Formats: sequence, structure tokens, C-alpha cells
Amino acid sequence: MFKDTTSEERTWILDAVIKTLPKQEKASLLNDAAPFFKDIPDGKMRRYFLAAMFFVSPQDRGRCLSKVIDVFKGEEHELDFKKIFSDIFQDEIVRTHSHEFLLKVLKSTFELQPAKTLADAIRYYYQELGLNEDDPLMDEAYVVYCTTYNPEDPKNPYNIYEQLEMMSQRKLAYTPPEFKVGGETVTFDLETFQSGSVQQVSREDLPPVEPEALTNLTKSLDVRLKKLEEADRKKGLEAIDSDDRLKKLEEADRERVLEVIYLNHRLEAIDSDDRLKKLEEADRERVLEVIYLNHRLEELKEADSQKVLEAIKDLAKSFQPDREKVLEAIKDLTSLKDDEGNVLEEGLSLGALKAGSLESSTLHNHLSAEGDPVDITRACFFAVINYIQSLSNELTGEGLLTPQEEALIQMGALITHCGTGKNEGIFRYYHSLLPDEWKLSFVKPTGLPEEQRVKEVVQKVVEKELASQFSDAFIQDLIDLKGPVAQSPHQITYVKNLIGPIVGLPHRLSFDPNTHLLYDELIAKTREEVLAAFYKRFTADGLVKALHEDVVKRITDRESELDKSLYADINLIFPGEIMDNWGTDDDGNLVLKPERALALLRQAGYIQTETRAPTSM
Repeated sequence: MFKDTTSEERTWILDAVIKTLPKQEKASLLNDAAPFFKDIPDGKMRRYFLAAMFFVSPQDRGRCLSKVIDVFKGEEHELDFKKIFSDIFQDEIVRTHSHEFLLKVLKSTFELQPAKTLADAIRYYYQELGLNEDDPLMDEAYVVYCTTYNPEDPKNPYNIYEQLEMMSQRKLAYTPPEFKVGGETVTFDLETFQSGSVQQVSREDLPPVEPEALTNLTKSLDVRLKKLEEADRKKGLEAIDSDDRLKKLEEADRERVLEVIYLNHRLEAIDSDDRLKKLEEADRERVLEVIYLNHRLEELKEADSQKVLEAIKDLAKSFQPDREKVLEAIKDLTSLKDDEGNVLEEGLSLGALKAGSLESSTLHNHLSAEGDPVDITRACFFAVINYIQSLSNELTGEGLLTPQEEALIQMGALITHCGTGKNEGIFRYYHSLLPDEWKLSFVKPTGLPEEQRVKEVVQKVVEKELASQFSDAFIQDLIDLKGPVAQSPHQITYVKNLIGPIVGLPHRLSFDPNTHLLYDELIAKTREEVLAAFYKRFTADGLVKALHEDVVKRITDRESELDKSLYADINLIFPGEIMDNWGTDDDGNLVLKPERALALLRQAGYIQTETRAPTSM
């Protein structure tokens, strides 16, 4: 992988690692190594010692330091780092912990030079660190190597992140535009919006979700499919045994006939001329069984062989495996259709969903990783999983999937992308599909219970409307794009990073390693230009309308405890004649008057009538 390097070159790499360590990691390392410094008088040797020990996970440093301390004692001399690392990483536990630790550090290092230096060091010493070339840590090191290769590239992800971080720390004096609503001139109060731009959530505020929750949800579906497979097999073999045309087949051939029937069902479900290339792994085995069966049929008399083929054809029509029906229901649920129900884009198989999301280490780490507080994206994922696991796992009516399975598949379909795409998928599911009562609440306590409840309703509407603006349509408007948006998650993530916290979106600046996919026209836009385009879409009258419709739906459907008290709560906030608050629609249903929706937004602080000084961000 690398040409041989001199001892001087190798020690330079380690020296560079310690100089570019993130502050938190450096502080932890110094604390672990301090007791040993009395035995290492030379300053340069101390740095090499620190750099070498950095590669060991914090939990294992104590017992590993004593193994190598003698090498660093005394005067500066030639260091055999290959031997030092080889000795340490012979221990399988140390090796496993350290690989996990280094992968975490590499993924969370967002400055170009530190990331490049660490990735180079990992790649130089990959053999001594006990790494294989297909190890996840090696994959990540290679990704970092590629993304840092051209530091002058304006689309270099580390450059983009650095620019976004600098902008987020720089004060921005910005005044939202004025809007006409019901004869009044109003504007947004950005301070109120920005108070809802939560970036982290305390663990005590998260719903109770076990680290293995996603695994358990997927296993539950697997268990049901396994039971269906066993039942299908039993019914299929019974049907084969009862058909006289198949009596001359041997025992092994009965299983092959069953596989042929399964394969026929799969081929009928694939709408493509190139069907065999679209088969899944299990289907390839079935093709092999068909080939074996054909060889067997050649050994029979032509009349007997013809009878067998006719029997198989009849059985394929009469025997419908229930497991296959469920798998097709999964693909149908994840397919993209037009308003008439025509399939525009083929859905995902269960295997593809598992590979892309349901068995993704990234998503499992969202639930199992330690740390407090928790990043907002992870917090949203906790809420999503909490909702899914609360749903019934019993079949209802003629449905082929349980409510819990449907929600799991819908979530998985949104998150079968790269890391940035997964985060965007979580964002979309949380804001578009998750019922309001299962969302996290960021409303600060107020004096009166009714005010608290109503403000929570208002906050959820505001958050949902904000989130809906970060869409393909916004990107198209922003850069005057006529066709579909390419690599949509990356374009949207960039815009959220640029203006999300300013407009009040719960979002934390995130690192995207694929910023080379961004449109040139997009990164050429200033923050002010993007804000101006945003407020052409996100308007005060649009927000008033959204709140008005949401309140009407809540008091009509009354699905949650919050909904049941909403009518009375609004009347308590606006005492007086009830009909000053409410009207009726064409069907005689009770509806909140638009002016009261405006008053609720004003009371919550989101809208103001008087124009204030620009908000600094």
C-alpha cells in the first residue's frame, strides 16, 4: 500500500499526529500519560510516546503503557515503531477497542490537516495496527485520504465545513421581510425562532429506547417470515405429494419442484426483460435447483417429463406462498407511485433495506453510542424508534404487514443512503411521518398550564413548517433548476448547515464528506441570498394558515390528550365571547378564526407587529 519509509519519516508522521490532535483527545491522552513522564526526560521522546499511545483506546492505555515505557527512556535514539505497535496490538481486545476508538475519532475530526494526518498514520501503520485492507477503519482512512487530497478545491468537504463553522460563529445582522396578514403588517421575531433551534438534547429528555431496539424490530419481522416459510414449505410439499403426475420424482426432486414454484412467483413479480440479473441471492440458488431438476427430467420418459412440467405449471398457479406475498408487500410499500397508482420507481427488497438501513452500523450506533447530551439527529432517531416499537405487531384485516412492520419498512426506505442521506432520511421521517405526540418537546415552561399546552401546539406547527421548506423545491427555486435535484440529501444538508439555526430549525452543523456533489451555483450563493429566497417561501400568512388548519384538525380528530383540551385552552387564553375565537366552515364544522391563529403566533413570540432592530446571529 505504501512504499517503505525511513524511521525519520515514520516518526515525523507520529509527531504530526500529536500536534494536530483534537483538544479533547489531547487532554485525555496527557492525563493518561502524565504519570510516566518522569521516566522520559527528553521532550521529543515524550511527544513520540504520546503519539504512539494515542492509537490505543483510552480504556486499555493503563495496561499497555507499561509494556512500551522502557523503549522511550533515556536519550533520544532510533525507535522501531513497527515493533512497538506490533507488540501492543497482538492483544485482540486492545486491537478491537482501539480500532473502534480510532474510527470514532477519525469520523469526528472535521479539520483538514488533523484528519489528513491521522488518516495517513493509520494507512502507514495498518499492518502493525492489526488492520485488514477491508476493515471499516481502513475504509474511512481511505475516504479521508481522498477527500483531503486536494486541499485547494473549493468543494473540499473540510474547506466547506470550516467555512460553514466560521459563518456560524460570525454575527449576522439580519432583518426578516415584512408580510401583510389580515390587513396588518407583521414580521418574524428571529430571537423566538432561534430559541427553538435545538442542537443537542439531554439523555434524560429522550424516550426510553434500548440500544438493540432496531435489531429487535428487524428480528421480529424475520421470525414471522421464518414461520411463514416453514408453513409454506409444508403446504407446498403436501400439494406436490397429492399430485399423481409427480409420483415418479425422487425425494430430493420434491424440494426442487418447490423451489421452481417459488422462482416462478419471483419472476412474475419482476417487471423487466432482464429478469435473471434482478434476482436476489436466494433466487440464484433456486435457479440452480431448476437446472438440477431439468437434468432429472431428461432421465424420465418424455410423457412423464411433460406431465411433471404441466403439474409444476398448475401448482404455480394454485399455490401462493404467504412469505412471498409479504416480501412483495414490502417492495410495493417502498415503491414510488404517481397519483393513479402507477409505479414510477421499483421498491426495495427486504435484503436491500437491511443492507442500507435496518442492519446499518450507523443507525445502531445512533442508539448505542454513549455521551450526554445527544446530537439532535440522534435524538430524533430515538423518538422515531420509540414510536415504531409502540405500534401493534398484530395483523389487522387483510393486511400483509403489521402496523409496526409498515412503519419500520417506511423508515428503512427513507434511510437507505450514505451517512448524509441517512441523517436526511431521519429528518424527513421525524418531521413528515412521526405523529406530533411522539415528537420531542422543546417548549420552555410557562406560568399557566393552558398556555404551556397551546404553545406546544404552536411550536410543533412552526417546527414542521420550517422543516418542510428544506426540500427539493427550495433547491430548485434557489438555483433556478428546471429538472430534478441531483444528490438531494447533500444539497439540502448544505442549506440546512448554512441557514438552519438562523431561521430556527432544530439542526446542528454536520460534516458531509461528499460536498464535491454540490452544485456550483449553490455554494456560490451568500447566506443573505439564501435567507432571502427562504423567506419568499416561508411567510407569515403561510404560517398562520398552517396553524389554523392544524388547530381545526386537532379539535376535530381529538387523537391526543393535547388535542382534547385545545378548544378549552384557547378559550381560556382569549376569554370573552366564544364566537370571537371560532367560526364555522361550509359544512358547519367549528374552525379557529384566522385572526386568532395570528394572535396565538404573536403571543408565542414568533410574529410581531412592530419592526425591531436586526437580529444578530
